Amino acid sequence: MKNARLLLVEDDQFTRATLGDALALHGFDIRARVATAFDAIEAQRIHDPQAALLDLDLGVGASGIDVAIALREKNPL
Repeated sequence: MKNARLLLVEDDQFTRATLGDALALHGFDIRARVATAFDAIEAQRIHDPQAALLDLDLGVGASGIDVAIALREKNPL
């Protein structure tokens, strides 16, 4: 799925930057790099990603599983 529009959700800034850069170097189109569940939902609305790479533990609040469920509800395909 190279050149896929991706949403990267990771609360650790270093991991988010490193992983995003590595994916971009391998041809993925990183549309948004966000740290919170709220920002992930907003990024989906704005950037219409084809796939999301989610950290399961986003700290206090919603988890990556919660984000996955919300993203799927907004885009069931």
